Amino acid sequence: MMFAPYSRLADAEEKKDVFAPVADLMVGVVFIFIIMVLALSLLMREDLDNAVPKSEYDAVVSQLDTEREKTRTETERANREEATRKAAETDRDQAREVALRERARAEQEEAARRKLAEFVRYMRDTGVVPILGRIAEADKRRTEILERMKERLFASNIKVEIDAENGTLRLPSTRLFESAKADPTPVGTEVIKSLGVAIADIVPCYLANSARPEQCPQTNGAGVLSAVYIEGHTDAAPFRNTVDRFRNNWDLSAARAIEAFRIVRESDPRVSALRNAEGKALVGVSGYADTRPSTEGLSTEQRFDDQTKETDRRIEVRLIMAVDQHEVLSTLREFNERLENLDVDLD
Repeated sequence: MMFAPYSRLADAEEKKDVFAPVADLMVGVVFIFIIMVLALSLLMREDLDNAVPKSEYDAVVSQLDTEREKTRTETERANREEATRKAAETDRDQAREVALRERARAEQEEAARRKLAEFVRYMRDTGVVPILGRIAEADKRRTEILERMKERLFASNIKVEIDAENGTLRLPSTRLFESAKADPTPVGTEVIKSLGVAIADIVPCYLANSARPEQCPQTNGAGVLSAVYIEGHTDAAPFRNTVDRFRNNWDLSAARAIEAFRIVRESDPRVSALRNAEGKALVGVSGYADTRPSTEGLSTEQRFDDQTKETDRRIEVRLIMAVDQHEVLSTLREFNERLENLDVDLD
């Protein structure tokens, strides 16, 4: 207990020694801070002395903003002008391209029109139309020959039928042939003789290589005969081989045509002398059995009727007009070539 006062004095001294250096340190720090504040004040004063007034600063900033806006405006205007120029160039290029296409199309159309006009002139003047005209004229002449032969036979009280479309003259079948017989009846023989005389009188006017008789009508050289066929026909009844001469209706129809041809040739010597443009015999024969009935569309029962069978047993004369085969083929070849080269869109 006697040492306690000393102990408290010692502690106070120790505390005093500890705070003394800290106080000195704080004084130094404060001094340094004051020095730094003074230095900073001096620097700020110097900056303030050198600073631009706010009004001038604002003016400079405004001018810079104006310059930037002007630059932006000029840039935008330049961009718009460039875009407009490019658009104009594009429009001009497109317009030029359209004009070129239109001109090319117009030139193609004009070329096509010229080709078509040339083709039409060819068709009209030297091509198919003249050929068709000559064929039509030949058909007209064939009908004229048939009509003249009909009139001549009618003058001899022989009534015949003509088919202008097919170019045939049909002799009257009544009592012309008996069934299964090739030799005509006496009446049939006289009819066929009259046919021969009519051929000898009329046909020479329509031949290209013979002297035209004085009584011939004017034909202007159009339509000449190439062949005259005497055709034999039978009825539909199956042929019964009663004699060795015929095997079937084909033999019978050919025999009838040949017999009629013999009578025609013997009726007038001029018939044997008739020649076509090639110098070949004009009059010939053909047989068709029952394959070309006189009336189409009849039933089997009707075709075996006695009247129908008598009508089918007949002789017809078919006229073939001359056609220049070389000219026709040449014209058709040229027509095809021109048609291929025409190349016109008809749609």
